[in-house]
Amino acid sequence: MTVVSYLTISYAIECTTMNHLWLEFLRQQGACYIGNTLSHFSEPQSELAAAAQSTIITALCHRSMVRVTGDDAIGFMQGQLTNDVTQVADNYSQLSGYCNPKGRLFSILRLYRLHGDLYFSLPESLAEATLDRLRKYVLMAKVQFEPTEDMADMGIAGVDAESLLSTSLGDFPAQSGNAIHNQGYHVVRLPGQVPRFEIFSTPQQLMALWQSLRKNENVWPTGLRPWQWLAVRAGEPQLFPATQEEFIPQMMNFDAVDGLSFTKGCYPGQEIVARMNYLGTLKRRMFLMHGDGEPTPEGSDVYNARDPSQPVGKIAASQAAPGNGFDCLAVLKIQAVEQGDLRAGSVDGIALQRLQLPYSLPAKT
Repeated sequence: MTVVSYLTISYAIECTTMNHLWLEFLRQQGACYIGNTLSHFSEPQSELAAAAQSTIITALCHRSMVRVTGDDAIGFMQGQLTNDVTQVADNYSQLSGYCNPKGRLFSILRLYRLHGDLYFSLPESLAEATLDRLRKYVLMAKVQFEPTEDMADMGIAGVDAESLLSTSLGDFPAQSGNAIHNQGYHVVRLPGQVPRFEIFSTPQQLMALWQSLRKNENVWPTGLRPWQWLAVRAGEPQLFPATQEEFIPQMMNFDAVDGLSFTKGCYPGQEIVARMNYLGTLKRRMFLMHGDGEPTPEGSDVYNARDPSQPVGKIAASQAAPGNGFDCLAVLKIQAVEQGDLRAGSVDGIALQRLQLPYSLPAKT
């Protein structure tokens, strides 16, 4: 019997959510790039300060977006991800994890519905490997994965984000995860205490919105780092090549941020994830921390200075903070956090101080 694959993937080396028209527009607006990474528009420290005190806009070129189509699209993705894909709707996006058979996160996706189709976005650095792994499981399922080169992606965040979207588009999503589609723009509210919104549309429409928002003197165009710092402060689970297949979902607080369903059925690693929820004792969690000094890279070990024999966790995401130092998300032994005296990178590395996450962790931990 011949096995027919209905999967077609065209993976662009450059960010799939940004085409050349959008890139050229941003350059004309003063964007500076390091390779394919949007570095900054003005002075980086000023952009970080704006993220903390004002309102920022940025092009989300660190993420790739993929359209999932075909008769089996929903069923196929339902059998691959940690969350209930059937709940994704035009007015609701969803965080979900893609695990290996051992229950360790291979990638983290955000899912959307738009014009009847299912989409997902993920870090560009993990996109190719994630699509390759999905391809292995397609077999005879009728599902296609297509790049969204006809769409671009930008973000707005800060104290005036809600009022600016209300003025420009007439509406904005009020709750985390909610979405609206208005005037050709698809707007999703992201989690966190600071209002953050992701906006999808054609490059032409995003260019018009960008120029309209820039008329407000309190709106700062920024590189990616201020946006990523806000994601850290929101406690948003993030995965990088250095931490791929390191953590089970609960270690990254998926059960606290609506990234898991325990009633949806099977997916790779589901037995291990479910066993930890019902029978296990979770010994590690993701915590928000601050250190004085240069950001410690993702994947770096964290130590308890009182017990240098072995690391007590890893840095999951790390970004320079406004003012000084850096903020990070670290997956750590709960007992080690309670003991304190944590150091990033080495036993005598930068001291880490615990900050308050903007959400509560389940009491059973």
